[in-house]
Amino acid sequence: MALTLEHKRGDTFRFSAVLRETKTGPAMDLTGWTIASMVRDADSVLIDTLTVTVTDAAAGEYSLLVEDTSAWPVGQAYWDIQYTDDGDVIRSTETIRLNIIEDVTYPEPTP
Repeated sequence: MALTLEHKRGDTFRFSAVLRETKTGPAMDLTGWTIASMVRDADSVLIDTLTVTVTDAAAGEYSLLVEDTSAWPVGQAYWDIQYTDDGDVIRSTETIRLNIIEDVTYPEPTP
């Protein structure tokens, strides 16, 4: 686990990517593939399931989204992306550590 990202609780969590055969190689055709992604806490408890949209299957393009992260707990979490190809072969990205931190700009509660 080499990568750590910081995310402010309450901010939109959005990620767009192109799946490639190698780091700089040609894009993979995602036609017939399934992509799943979750965020879990340090005890492996599910925090959220990301919405996956394949934006251009032939070009390997997809996006992940959680509109509202206000319920995410502050602290350390883990995130990855899992791909299942049309032959049912499963591959996952490396696990990425997310440091979820408190947001300081938000509306005050109404009395």
